[in-house]
Amino acid sequence: MGTRRRERSDDGVRRGEPGGVGAGDRRRDGLLRVCARQRRPTMTMLRLLVFVALSCWSCAASGSEDGLVGALRWYYRWIAELPATAKSMDCTVASFSISQFAFCEPGPLAIDLDMPPSSAPMATNITRALSGFADELRNFKGHRYSGPPQNPVIRALSIQASTLAQCKVDLEQTRRLAATAVVAQQRIDLSNRGIALRFPLVCEGDPFCLVFFYEGQRR
Repeated sequence: MGTRRRERSDDGVRRGEPGGVGAGDRRRDGLLRVCARQRRPTMTMLRLLVFVALSCWSCAASGSEDGLVGALRWYYRWIAELPATAKSMDCTVASFSISQFAFCEPGPLAIDLDMPPSSAPMATNITRALSGFADELRNFKGHRYSGPPQNPVIRALSIQASTLAQCKVDLEQTRRLAATAVVAQQRIDLSNRGIALRFPLVCEGDPFCLVFFYEGQRR
């Protein structure tokens, strides 16, 4: 697993690449991105957020929908709340030889997935869709699809909302993240500046994880 430069907007999460869809005011500050500032009478805390792409180093091949379910679970755990009235997420999935594109409602969300050989599909891009399925698929093929020209296989998939609330903690990935997400020299530099790291638990199937940077004392 390696760290990758990430962007986050109010509308979604993506790998740092040009040409993707999404909206929101973005600002790049190298590896770190300030997400919130909180001031209290007895302390000052600066919270910075890093997205780390989780490589599927220990993932076995699985059903084609597992990567999509994992992406939706992660998104609705960390980025947005699933609408209270939603009973399911209804997705239209376009499958290519090395990747997939999914358009899911309500939202709607546009999700790109890589399909490496002998590994589980893994989301690489999650954004709020700005138009309908046909336009979003055309955008994906024109800007983010890197495989050979082909007509995708298109199918419908419905995922129950109760499924998206599930999380089976992956302690091995969590420990590996804590050990490798930030290189040793950067840890030393951050520590010298009074910045501590926190790593939320990783759930099985998470395509991304979070690293929080704290400055000052925590209650």
